[in-house]
Amino acid sequence: MPNFANKMKKIKISRHFLLLLVVSLGLLYLTRSFWMSLGIMMLLLLIDALLAQYERKQRHKENERQNDES
Repeated sequence: MPNFANKMKKIKISRHFLLLLVVSLGLLYLTRSFWMSLGIMMLLLLIDALLAQYERKQRHKENERQNDES
């Protein structure tokens, strides 16, 4: 079963990478400026990382609450 989990993680990473690629190409097409697209992508990646960190903290808090209730 751990092999299945690893495959799903790779698929999730691949889907995330594909989405970032599409967004970056779209930005490059819309702005027609590499540097502006790069700046926007950096901001989007920062926001993505902050949201992922927030989500991990919320899950950790929820898991702690469930363990305390048990």
